[in-house]
Amino acid sequence: MKSPLSETVLALEKHALSALRKLLRQSSATWSGEGQRRAVLAVLQREHDVITVLATGSGKTMLILLPAVLDLQHTTVVVLPLRALLNDLVRRLKSLNVRHEVWIPNSYSNPPLQPDINLVLVSIENAQKPMFKTALSVHHQHHPITRIVFDEVHEAITAFTYRPSFLNIHELRSIAPVQFVLMSATVPPTSIPQLYNTFQLDSNTSVVRTTTIRPELQYIIEPPQASLKALNTRVGTLVEIYSAQFRPEDRGLIYVEKKTTSQELAKLIGIPRYEGGDTMNDEERIKAYNEWINGGEHWMVCTSAFSAGIDCCTVCVVIHAGGPYTITGLAQQFGRGGRDGLHALGIIVPLAFPLWQHPITNVAADHTGEKLMQNILFGPSTGHDACIRFQLSHFLDGIGVACADALTVAQCNRCSSILDIPPPLTHAPHTFDNVLINNSLQPKRVAEDDITPTDFTTLHVAAKKQKTDRLQTTNTLDNTLEALFKQWKGTCLCCLHLTPSRIVVDHTFFQCPHLTHTQRTDYRGLRKFIKITYPSSYHGRVPKICFKCGVPQINKLHDTFGQGACEYEDLVYPTMWLVFTTPSLKHDAEENFQQKWPDSKSFGAWLSALDINNLPNLIGLWQWRMDHL
Repeated sequence: MKSPLSETVLALEKHALSALRKLLRQSSATWSGEGQRRAVLAVLQREHDVITVLATGSGKTMLILLPAVLDLQHTTVVVLPLRALLNDLVRRLKSLNVRHEVWIPNSYSNPPLQPDINLVLVSIENAQKPMFKTALSVHHQHHPITRIVFDEVHEAITAFTYRPSFLNIHELRSIAPVQFVLMSATVPPTSIPQLYNTFQLDSNTSVVRTTTIRPELQYIIEPPQASLKALNTRVGTLVEIYSAQFRPEDRGLIYVEKKTTSQELAKLIGIPRYEGGDTMNDEERIKAYNEWINGGEHWMVCTSAFSAGIDCCTVCVVIHAGGPYTITGLAQQFGRGGRDGLHALGIIVPLAFPLWQHPITNVAADHTGEKLMQNILFGPSTGHDACIRFQLSHFLDGIGVACADALTVAQCNRCSSILDIPPPLTHAPHTFDNVLINNSLQPKRVAEDDITPTDFTTLHVAAKKQKTDRLQTTNTLDNTLEALFKQWKGTCLCCLHLTPSRIVVDHTFFQCPHLTHTQRTDYRGLRKFIKITYPSSYHGRVPKICFKCGVPQINKLHDTFGQGACEYEDLVYPTMWLVFTTPSLKHDAEENFQQKWPDSKSFGAWLSALDINNLPNLIGLWQWRMDHL
């Protein structure tokens, strides 16, 4: 006899499958696999947070759609890390007649969420804006928010260093006791603990993951090209070859790592391009996308801004021009191909090493597979372990599957000695049963983290407290810095360094009589190594630093950069130089910050890096020195 719980799960599955068929307008539609079925049920049951890692094209979008159509009284929020991903999801929702809202900030007011819509889409940058959090809080009072879905969640652990919108992302749970649902196709097993900590997940989180084999994708690595000109020419030749084999509905994508390459190839081949950042505006991106998706052009060249989550079922050729930097990037980009289950090609046309110059990030955990990507491109090309499919699956799933181990998959050119280069398109179907990976094999939260809440209310309370504590710490730091700058204003730190008493002088640091010509030259040399950059995605959430004086833009210490003289010009940067050039100070600073600075370059790099307060280390070092005068 079945238990009441199993009866409930069976009824839930029946309703979910019925909704899926209605959405797809296919009466015989079923789950794409056991992974999709389990993930959908875990989300709908809403007992724990959910991490879902399924192969590209496995139907992860149903984790967004089914809760929205089955639970009309509650709201689902979807946070998306890429504009292209948001635009593509909007296109799919419209095609399925699913009502939704895209929240966009208004310069003049705080736009509320529509009360009669229970599916809200928002970009990661907008999700962190106070206006959105306010709108969400108000909406929750009358239309409870029950879950927040984070799509392409690997971005949170691979892009947080240059996209600060991912910082403190777990604080979204401070708004309401919601379920977190994390989705991706490219989270290696070793990165699961990082997701637990970044999102402060329930210790009993449901992890649903399968192997991510894409049997219809045929991986090809061509011989390296000796120059950029030769690379572009070869890519143009491949476009001509496969355009002749295309059906009317077929599409092709060319991925590059650099925007300059994108612009060159688009001009050479005469096709649209898609880039993130400031080189294109949203209107230009949407125009390029529509021209490609609607068949005005069969090819488009793009950067990684057009990779994760883009769903066009007739992409049958994906070319990477120059060589990808990471395994996760390669998997996401090649994952755009073959989503109809038919034969598709993923072709890498690399640049010869060392023209292909990409420094390996010096991190303890390689969440993206940088080192492995270099080995695939330039390492051994024969043997079982050289199989491209084996390398990808071993990194992404923890279980390596070579082409020779699965005869139903399209053979890569490392495994097939008779393969023509470039191989023809066959449009033939390929099958492979991706299997569930035992959850007991998945690492969870790292050992030093002792937060183990077991329900959403506990997580909600914890998130509110963490947010409050963080803001109090930030305000205290801001006030401390403001007091220090005002205390030492008008002081020549070079004179102060040589005398024990505070000296207010009428000369600048460079006018100080104690400085020699050589010391002034050394000071300028050190300044060249301090390069603090803030991408546009910071949107004012993190205080910027004046390049002239090093003072942060907090508490109106420095309202406008680049206009007129700086009020505190001779405080921060001179202190850096004095610490570095005074052996006793340098020794004390290295011990305090647990660093070693053998030269000006390494010192400048450390000063430029952000600390846990999202301020450059030069501010922390300056505060340390001032506190010890």
